[in-house]
Amino acid sequence: AAIRATTDAFLKAYNAGDANGASANTMVDAVQMRPDGPELVGKTAIMEAAAKSFAANTATQNATVDEVAVWGDVAMSRGTWQVTETPKTGNGKATSSHGKWIVIQKRATDGSWQTWRHMWNQDRSAGTDAK
Repeated sequence: AAIRATTDAFLKAYNAGDANGASANTMVDAVQMRPDGPELVGKTAIMEAAAKSFAANTATQNATVDEVAVWGDVAMSRGTWQVTETPKTGNGKATSSHGKWIVIQKRATDGSWQTWRHMWNQDRSAGTDAK
């Protein structure tokens, strides 16, 4: 339940456009591996990227948690996601994307679960070449 709760807290902050909240359970040495982009190393880099995205777009994300496994002080959760983003300026139209995600978490000294590694991919429609 505690691992699933971290996903719920992330989604609540993400949907509010709150970069600090979305990164609250991120370890200082976390690594985020994004599709079609450079990996982000460290909580500060992850939070700055989220803040930049939230400044430019209004976004709504939904996610499922399809599996959780815990091995001592390390845990893994995985599932699917769907995001709709709308640019805050200009005449840009809303775009939607979806895919799969996996998060590896470590238990912090205070007993909370913190994101250590986060990776996701984006499903592409038939006939779309991967970059």
